Amino acid sequence: METVVFEIIMGIFFDAGMLAMVVHAAQHIGEDTGRVRFTAAVFAIGFFLGMIAKCVVGGSYIALALYALGFVLSYTAVVFTVPEKEHAYEGR
Repeated sequence: METVVFEIIMGIFFDAGMLAMVVHAAQHIGEDTGRVRFTAAVFAIGFFLGMIAKCVVGGSYIALALYALGFVLSYTAVVFTVPEKEHAYEGR
């Protein structure tokens, strides 16, 4: 029982960290944020693998939901850090 509680607490803190990264990425749109993009992508992979592990092994649905929320937040941070394409046809 204690393991599940600690896993839920861990998920809450990881999700809070990812939310802080999303806010940071949103504030710095258009800047060079390659490190943030790489870190968010690695976190997205980790959260996704955590979701798969929870589905295969079983366990708390709350922890599964926290992994899913972390994946969505990580993906959002990656999207915010992708540089925009320059449109060659603008200004014509």
